[in-house]
Amino acid sequence: VQTEPRLAFSLNGSAFDTRATTTPFAEDRQTRARLQIPDLDVQPYLVYWPATMPVKLDAARLHLDLTLDFEQHTQPALAISGEVGVSGVRASEGGQPFLAWERLDISLRRLEPLRQRAEISRVRLGGPQLELSRNAQGDLNLPRVQPPSDADSGGTATPSAVSTSASPWQVVVDEVALADGSVRWRDAAVQPVADLALSALQARATGITWPVRQAVPVEIDAQLGNTPLSVRASATEREAQASVSLGELPLSMAAPYVAQHLVPPLDASLQGDLTLDWRAATGTEPGVLRIEATKARLAALRLGTARAPLARLQQLDVTGAQVDLIGRQVNVARIELLAPDLAVSRGVDGRWMFDEWLRRAAQAAAPRAETPGGASDAAWGLVLADVQLNEG
Repeated sequence: VQTEPRLAFSLNGSAFDTRATTTPFAEDRQTRARLQIPDLDVQPYLVYWPATMPVKLDAARLHLDLTLDFEQHTQPALAISGEVGVSGVRASEGGQPFLAWERLDISLRRLEPLRQRAEISRVRLGGPQLELSRNAQGDLNLPRVQPPSDADSGGTATPSAVSTSASPWQVVVDEVALADGSVRWRDAAVQPVADLALSALQARATGITWPVRQAVPVEIDAQLGNTPLSVRASATEREAQASVSLGELPLSMAAPYVAQHLVPPLDASLQGDLTLDWRAATGTEPGVLRIEATKARLAALRLGTARAPLARLQQLDVTGAQVDLIGRQVNVARIELLAPDLAVSRGVDGRWMFDEWLRRAAQAAAPRAETPGGASDAAWGLVLADVQLNEG
């Protein structure tokens, strides 16, 4: 005998509707239920948001259209499919905006929580905005938004917090897409205050599996200020390859950080194409971490003011530069300098002109950090295959 219970009501102006078809007297208790919440405003419930949470949720709307299938066997089977959406999200930290997005949509093809399996057709995040900052004391807002751990509170993990499952989750995600995102960085620990923005952020990844069975292709496009940035990558948990293309980036964007080390102002533009190759160590095979600049150009470099420059360079082109960070080796196929202009002088006290360029704090010798494997004393190797200087 099939029964069809239904529960529908309106709560605080939001509609709820649940319909089900069930066989309560059958051995398998086969049941199918559909839960619909077209548009739930969470604003009336935010008064229950824990005051101890570092991030405060200021606004959000929930959208659900889920189908639940249940059967009672030796091992009960529960499968969930449908659409989950969260829109109009705004969250703050310390009274300042921290995270917001227009809409997050998740299409569940099949979620089996009792068997720890998930098949997701698509995850799409539209209009995300992330505000990152560092205050004058050097504290980042990211660590502050993390809830305190058991170690921080002096307690121990409760048994419920420890996974006792022998089999890990198996997850398949066909596509993850991010559209029209932005990330803003404000740093009050440097003077003048740094204010940078990454905008028009688009990202896409396909064929994601866990455990990882194949390389995941990733595409990222964005604007760093007014400079286009493009990343094409492919990664697994053991290796990754990426190519990065950077348009003409003015170094004046980094002026607050350069000013920490250089007294005279520095101006130039940088552009280039880079590739990254990383492979984890396996057995007796060492790992690989290599960066290659297929081409890079530094143009219109000027140190000092425009009226009285201390040094100038019309153009610096680097082609085929390979940096092996593990093997500590740099190979450069070609370097070409065009119209370098430098005034060299030494004072009566024996100090060269560049001694006056550097900040005193930056000149202090810092202790050398040990690198993994005790390789801190290994010397770097440098090979310049072709160097050309014109109109110097």
